[in-house]
Amino acid sequence: MNQTIELPVNGLKSALPGLSKVVSRSACLPVLRSVRVARGKTGHITVQATDLDSLVTYHGLEPQTGPACELLVPFEPFRNIVKACPAQERLHLVLDQKDRVTLCCFIGGTPIEKTVEVPFLDDWPKLPSVTEPGARVNDDFKQALREALDCVGSDSSRLVTQGAFIDVTERKANYLVGTDGAHLYAANSFTLDLRKSVIVPCRKFLLWPPFAQDGDWTLTVQPGSRDDVWLRVASARWTLVTKAIQGTYPKWRNVLPAGQDATRIVLSDSAVAQLLETAPRLPVGDEVNQSIGIEVRDGKLWLKGRAKAQTEWTEFEILGATVRGKPCFVRFNRLYLVKALRWGLHDIELHDPTTPLVFSHAGRRLVVSIIGDAQNPPAPTPQSPASPAQPEPTPVTSPSVPRSETPTEERNPMPATIATTTPRQPPVNGEPEARPSALRAALDRLEATKNSLRDLLGQVNETVNLLKAAEKEKRTTEQEIESVRRTLRGLQKVQL
Repeated sequence: MNQTIELPVNGLKSALPGLSKVVSRSACLPVLRSVRVARGKTGHITVQATDLDSLVTYHGLEPQTGPACELLVPFEPFRNIVKACPAQERLHLVLDQKDRVTLCCFIGGTPIEKTVEVPFLDDWPKLPSVTEPGARVNDDFKQALREALDCVGSDSSRLVTQGAFIDVTERKANYLVGTDGAHLYAANSFTLDLRKSVIVPCRKFLLWPPFAQDGDWTLTVQPGSRDDVWLRVASARWTLVTKAIQGTYPKWRNVLPAGQDATRIVLSDSAVAQLLETAPRLPVGDEVNQSIGIEVRDGKLWLKGRAKAQTEWTEFEILGATVRGKPCFVRFNRLYLVKALRWGLHDIELHDPTTPLVFSHAGRRLVVSIIGDAQNPPAPTPQSPASPAQPEPTPVTSPSVPRSETPTEERNPMPATIATTTPRQPPVNGEPEARPSALRAALDRLEATKNSLRDLLGQVNETVNLLKAAEKEKRTTEQEIESVRRTLRGLQKVQL
């Protein structure tokens, strides 16, 4: 006897984008390129997709009468016929005895059918069921989770940094953390009924906006076999079951700089708009790090950038910024500035040229690593004539990075900490600086050679662009000459 399931096309059209976040188009197993459609004993319809690590279930289809049944359908033909069907129609799935499914719908009264071969139902992977009671989370948590996942790393050797860490060690103030070693996001003010901390993997489905907009979530953590931990995130119409990342998360609290003696900046809406417009247009010498600088000078905020290390800074005064504290200058990646401002983190803390700076607002913080330059340390900040001269602060190492591990390159991200670079120490008590060692001299020479090669590469790229332009002009000239020749040949054939 054939098994038949009817599905409303309107509900399928809203479910397909979410299922596509999990279904793999290049998987070796045919079952991973398929979806499972089932009708339960109560008549409720579910559509599932899996990639072995995650299982996504859609519950939004209306119930129907009929016996319980289930079948697998290849995702590509299933999606194609759903896209072609009008939203008010219904799609019929018919499974015959030859393990083939016929997809049928009506377009303008004309039946459209497509028969496809399906994998064996027994090949569908069985993921553990999560039965523990869950914790209710609201929109604030969902926003913080998306922001934390946007800060995680992609280094396969540091798996724990590829997910967002839910830290419940403090029962009354849970934290949500994400880092890739170059910047760190931390949000508090959550109180979740979870027994243990957990690392949530970065899944595409979690970042899908319709899933976040589908009502409040219920977050459940359940230990499995062999020390596995499984997560279930359920909304009104969707359920995601995925395996948590196992491992010890870095001690992220050690990265947060102390708030004492910090230079604080509060940005108005006009200042934020000016920064978002100006920062992407500033010249930068390194497209990888995209380093720019912000400076507090004369009670004002300046945004600075330069194309090469030896050139003068291009600076803009940021109007509408309230500044409190001592003068300071730091360099960092401008991508993090744009990210923080778009998230509404309009309060900035500056410490010194070696300590990470902090963007914050309403319990959310983004800690950003400093980009130092051992060959060209920042120049001393000039003092205004009306203010007394202040002694230049002695650069110190960030408390999160031991001196023996302080990187000397322009940027060296560390998954467990925020990377910084320490400039050379100035003379102390008027004594001359110690003579650099042979290794230090070799490293300085290597850094200078690297800068020279970078400049040479820029000149080579400019020459290549000029050659391409010359070649284009040559082709245009040849085409014009050929056009003139064709015109002359035509005139020669004219008989008077």
